[in-house]
Amino acid sequence: MNNKIKNWFKSIFVSVDGVEPKLLQLTKKNSFHSVISSVLSILIGLFIGSLLVVIVGFASDDIPTGHIGRAIGLIFLGIFTEVNYGITSIGFNAVYIGDMLFRATPLILTGLSVAVAFKTGLFNIGAAGQYLMGTVATLFIALSIPSTIVPAWIIWILAFLGGMLAGALWGAIPGLLKSLLNINEVITCIMTNWIAATLTSWIFDSSNLKNAQESGKVGYIFPTSHNGISTPKLGLDKIFPGSQVDAGIIIAIVIAIIVFIILSKTTFG
Repeated sequence: MNNKIKNWFKSIFVSVDGVEPKLLQLTKKNSFHSVISSVLSILIGLFIGSLLVVIVGFASDDIPTGHIGRAIGLIFLGIFTEVNYGITSIGFNAVYIGDMLFRATPLILTGLSVAVAFKTGLFNIGAAGQYLMGTVATLFIALSIPSTIVPAWIIWILAFLGGMLAGALWGAIPGLLKSLLNINEVITCIMTNWIAATLTSWIFDSSNLKNAQESGKVGYIFPTSHNGISTPKLGLDKIFPGSQVDAGIIIAIVIAIIVFIILSKTTFG
């Protein structure tokens, strides 16, 4: 058994029986190239952001030099930092990490809509509009159906499915124009994004689903938590206390795995 383990570890870095090292085989896979490209893109973005911070910091007489270094540290390690009595330290910040997962959920799901379209050779730049229309449908269903009559979990499912359907129908508009009239999907997606943004503002401004004023914001939409339709936490609030994280990130990960299986492991994909 020990020899098998040693040979396996050896095969990672060294050719065994004429077979290339596993590490070299890994570097030739498309998935490895995709991961490296993503990591490099993130690092380049962080570097450019840090460079802009340095330029702005030194160009301004009102910003102390020490604050520039702290800002760069927050760019690279923001969610892993803690500030106690003005001193920044590295650690497990449950609030920052939980909020990051919360905000990552819509990005993952809208990113999947771009990935599916890209697999067919189309560039779905209309994900923003589809997200907005899905949000409108979800909130209207969740806030309009009285939870005193219909169980909250049923309303949650209806709101979830309604948001998916609304986003899909909005995304079908550029698709139909492309297939029937051969209109470039990039142009129609950009136009539908702006239409969706205007429609969202108009629909909510004319609705009664908002407070007159809350936290200094006029026309603030009611949160779904006030009628018990918010997404369950499933224990994540215990791991990340004080944050906004909920089970949405779990749903996003599950859907991402399903989409990956469909696109990579099936004939349909």
